[in-house]
Amino acid sequence: MRENKKDTLNRLTFYLEDSSNILNLGYGDGVDAKYFSDKGFNISAIDISQVAIDNLKDINIDVKVYDIKNKLKDGGCLYITSKTQSFQDKIKTGKQFLHKKEWIKILNYYFQDIRITEHSGKLYNKYCQWLEIECYKINDVSI
Repeated sequence: MRENKKDTLNRLTFYLEDSSNILNLGYGDGVDAKYFSDKGFNISAIDISQVAIDNLKDINIDVKVYDIKNKLKDGGCLYITSKTQSFQDKIKTGKQFLHKKEWIKILNYYFQDIRITEHSGKLYNKYCQWLEIECYKINDVSI
């Protein structure tokens, strides 16, 4: 069974302590950043686009224009939402959204625990497919 986006975000917040810090990288229209801010979390949002920054000016969120190059700390979680498409659709449309298998191949190099939820339906009033990706960097444990 596929989760909807709100269920996934609620599940993520369950594991966070009150007033946790969340870094929202490449936040696009800011829907997720606003959701977490409304739940009482401290949000820092970074995007490479000044247009994206301008869209969040009315929300109490620390926003910056920055090219994302930082690493996730041990024990942290990286949450990604991305449009996706089948390989056939890539060829047909010429768009270059990564497929689930491509994301896994890239992220397996950096993370020990990856969870991907697939969605399809209307997003921003257009039919599309998208992925919600959670990546956890587990602390090194020595026995």
